[in-house]
Amino acid sequence: MAQILIPIDEIAGLLNWPEVLDDVKRMNGFNELIRLFNLYANEKNSVSKSSNCWVLLAAKNCDQLLEHGYNNFKRTIGHNYFNFLVQKGDAQIQAVESLLSEDIIESCRNTALSIPHDPTFPANEQFSYNYFVLLLWEYAKKIDTKRYLDRLEEPREGNPLLVFSNGKSMSQDLANSLIEYYSIDNAISFKNINTVLEIGSGYGRNAHVILTLNPKARVVLVDIMPALYIAQRYLSSVFHDRNIFRARNFDSYEEVRDEIERASIVFLLPHQLTLLPDKQFDLCINISSFGEMNLDQIQWYFEQINRLGSYFYMKQWDLSKNPFDGLVLHKNDYPCLENWQEIYSRNCAVQNEFFETLYQVNLT
Repeated sequence: MAQILIPIDEIAGLLNWPEVLDDVKRMNGFNELIRLFNLYANEKNSVSKSSNCWVLLAAKNCDQLLEHGYNNFKRTIGHNYFNFLVQKGDAQIQAVESLLSEDIIESCRNTALSIPHDPTFPANEQFSYNYFVLLLWEYAKKIDTKRYLDRLEEPREGNPLLVFSNGKSMSQDLANSLIEYYSIDNAISFKNINTVLEIGSGYGRNAHVILTLNPKARVVLVDIMPALYIAQRYLSSVFHDRNIFRARNFDSYEEVRDEIERASIVFLLPHQLTLLPDKQFDLCINISSFGEMNLDQIQWYFEQINRLGSYFYMKQWDLSKNPFDGLVLHKNDYPCLENWQEIYSRNCAVQNEFFETLYQVNLT
């Protein structure tokens, strides 16, 4: 913000701008959006540049941000980040039905039918969406052997699409994040994970769950614009009491070592991974974004994961088609290194057109 010799409380009154008095809102406002766009645009490293697919997706996300605002991003941009507006006949509905009893399925169906119409939904889609979220939550409850749901709640920031039942609010994002969390936790306990890197983190749904359940963990999020801005604004608001390292230029890790290692949440541009020392992360994660990159970028990220990580979890389409970059990826096309040890590789229980894989990496 420009330096003006008028007290900030007077500025707030003169311009009818109460948000400027709130430190979190002021730091996350328009100036920060422009700063991050400039930071990203000025980076010449090819890894930080968008694939053809991401040029289009970023334009779509920016249009949604301009038209509907940050305060509604979970109803707009959020649906570009693994939150599905399911309709009747969606394979996910059938998959999760197969995991539940008839009594639970009938209860979910009746509850979905009783939910009043939300005018933001087309009338013929709301039932299917609500029904799916209720089913998904029943499955999440079924696998929640450690009662993590008792400590989790979907933040209202971003105006999420919520389904309410028995006094509990439910979201698709939170259920999916918990299911993914258990996929990792059941194999390598999060008790042994202190540092996490998420590549292509979207708005930060997984980071929210990891940080809530592991308050002492440090999570580093790497993405391109505008996702980087949305995640930074969202997580620094939700975890306003945590130390945040905001994305910025630096030429060496020593310049920022103390700040990064004191931070709970760190935001980086992709090329800055090369500045980090080896073996920085106990766990690296990617959820369904490699298919939006070009082959050189995917190869580069796998090399960084091998250098930086100890374990790597990814969840991708069995068959990923990116016509904008002329890229088709099958499950076995990802450039995993020969020295990686596969802990498991399997189709996902609910999104059964996806697979999930966990590796121990950088083995010598």
